[in-house]
Amino acid sequence: MHDQNPYTPPSLQRNPLPTKSPTDLDPIDLPPKDRQKIEDLISEARKYYLGIFTCIFCIPFGILFFPAWYLFLLVKWHSFAAKYPALLEAGLPTDSIQARFKSSRWKLILGSAVASLAFTFLFGHFASRYLATN
Repeated sequence: MHDQNPYTPPSLQRNPLPTKSPTDLDPIDLPPKDRQKIEDLISEARKYYLGIFTCIFCIPFGILFFPAWYLFLLVKWHSFAAKYPALLEAGLPTDSIQARFKSSRWKLILGSAVASLAFTFLFGHFASRYLATN
């Protein structure tokens, strides 16, 4: 009996199972520079909860910075969507760059909305205090 051990990791087996490479999940052809920019945009969108937290608990810093930042990222998202319409294809695996790109949009919109609401609240608060003193 020369059967392989079923508990041996695939990397140590004589005939390991073929694995999918990251390019198999991404059937879109993107220049490396734009692919890196899109990956950076996706990773920044994944941090939307940090922006919301900063806007709520660290109001002075978050309110001054995050509305403009999320608006900038949203404009960048739309420019990449216009430049590469294949990024908006439906029905692809969740690990593909297209699916991650599409899901980053709602995160950017949510971060932008919360930051704008926090800015409006703080501006209204200070404006009402200023008007009350004058």
